[in-house]
Amino acid sequence: MAKKKKKRMSKEELRAPDAFEKKAEAVWKKIEPHKRAIGVVIVLLAVAGVAWNIYGSSQRGAVEERAGVLNKALHPLTAAIWDPDVDGKEQPDGTKPTPPSGELFKTEADARKAAAERLGAYLSENADSPGANAVALGTAGLKVADDPKAAAAELDAWIRTNGEHKTANLVRIVAGRAHAAAGDKESARGHFEAVSKEGLGWMKATALNGIGDLDNPLMSAKSGSGDAAAAKKSYEEAMTFLGDGEELNSAGLKREIETKLAALP
Repeated sequence: MAKKKKKRMSKEELRAPDAFEKKAEAVWKKIEPHKRAIGVVIVLLAVAGVAWNIYGSSQRGAVEERAGVLNKALHPLTAAIWDPDVDGKEQPDGTKPTPPSGELFKTEADARKAAAERLGAYLSENADSPGANAVALGTAGLKVADDPKAAAAELDAWIRTNGEHKTANLVRIVAGRAHAAAGDKESARGHFEAVSKEGLGWMKATALNGIGDLDNPLMSAKSGSGDAAAAKKSYEEAMTFLGDGEELNSAGLKREIETKLAALP
């Protein structure tokens, strides 16, 4: 009887995220409040991958040099956004706001473009270095917001080569969003469904939320399309994998899904 009881408990175990997914949650926790491009998730994971690899190198000087270049390449993603024509506009009292110190970008798109260009330069000079594959992934992720079709193609190529990698499920989620943004719902659904079958906890819930969005008639570009019942089913299933929602990212996703459920007919 004890063994049967333990098997029933396995349902909870299936909902518990593994070590990597907890790390992914921690990354998302830092990013979500800032509402930056989803590509940033991939970039930060790329940085983690690079750090994991390059610091294992015995060539200390080369490691420090590459780390410095990479840090500079990623700086635009955390730099201040400042449009002098808007943010620097003269105030009613005649004063002008002082721009933030450091490197500034007019729009977030400009910041993403600068980061992608710098990462590309890094790759051209360090193509065979440890972590180069992770940086290539980050570069692709940066394109999701501005060129989702190109991003989807690059992410798909990465998945075909690295489908068994521990980061693959998170990459599939981003690829799914890229395909959805590019209007390719079929490919997006394929990625989300793969994660919904293999992922755990927050990762699984995020994939199910993505499936729900594809079916949600309120989120469809074409009036009258979608399947409210199917969307509701996916959202409700996603909720079961979010536990008590105490973690910031789980709580945020839970509130998001609750809002969508309330809006559905």
